[in-house]
Amino acid sequence: MSLVLATAQRAFDAVPLYRALYGRRPERVEDVPFISASAFHRAQRPLDVITTPDGLRGVVPAFSRHGRRLPVAVLESEEEWRLRRDRLHHALSVLDATPAPSRRYAIVTDDSSGPFASDISNFLAWDRTACSIVFVWDSPQRVETALAAVSPDIVLVAGAAALVPRLTKAGRKLVACVPVDGAPDDFLYLDRLLVSDEMFVMGAAPVNEAAYRFDPRSVIAEIDPATGRLAVTTLAFNCFALVRYCLDLPVDPRPTDRDVHARL
Repeated sequence: MSLVLATAQRAFDAVPLYRALYGRRPERVEDVPFISASAFHRAQRPLDVITTPDGLRGVVPAFSRHGRRLPVAVLESEEEWRLRRDRLHHALSVLDATPAPSRRYAIVTDDSSGPFASDISNFLAWDRTACSIVFVWDSPQRVETALAAVSPDIVLVAGAAALVPRLTKAGRKLVACVPVDGAPDDFLYLDRLLVSDEMFVMGAAPVNEAAYRFDPRSVIAEIDPATGRLAVTTLAFNCFALVRYCLDLPVDPRPTDRDVHARL
C-alpha cells in the first residue's frame, strides 16, 4: 500500500473534514483527490480539522501573520511539534548548517514574520545552539550594527527579503527563508529554506540548486497533474493532517517523471 493511500485512510477514519471531503474511505491511491486551502472552508467547527483535542500542544506560526491562506489554525500535538523540529534540523543539515553548540545563529526578520523567527530560535535552543533575533525597524545600518555585535556564523533572513542583497556582502553564511507563494527562484545564489504557513520549514536547497530536498520521514512531495503545483502529504500525523494538499509553488504546467525528480 502506498504511503499516500495509507495516510488518506487514516485521515478519513480520524478527521471529520476528510470524511466530508472523500465521501467514502479511499481504497486506491487514485481515489485520493488533490485538495487546496479552499477545502478547509467545509469544516463546520474548529475541531473538524483535527483528530482529537486531547494532547494539543499549540498552533504552528504562519510565516507571515498578515497573509495566512488557510482559513483555520494549524494545531499540533507534541509529536507533530517534534516532527516539525526534525524537518528544520533536516533542512539545515542539507545546507551544511546543522545546529551545534559551537555555532551561533542570527535571524533577521520583520514584525510580520517575528513569531515564525521566534519558533526557529526556540528549536535551535533545544540543540543548545545560540540564536539571536534582529528585527528590521528602520535602517539597514542598525541591522548591520546588531549583527556585528552578535557575530553569527549563520544568518537566516525571514520576511526581510529587501535586505538580502546588502547582507550577502558581509561575508557570512546567509540562508534565505523563501515562502512557497513567493518567488522561490529569486534567491538561487543563496542557500534556501522553503517555508509555508501550513508546514513551517518544509525543505531546503543549497546555493545554485533549483531542487528542494524534503525529509522523507515526515512529508511526501508530489505534483498535482491537473495544476502542476507542489502537493504535500504529512506522515505520522496524530492531530492535523495534510493529504495531497496543494501549495502555491508551480513546478511545471505539464510535469513528467523527470520534472518531479529535477524540481523536487
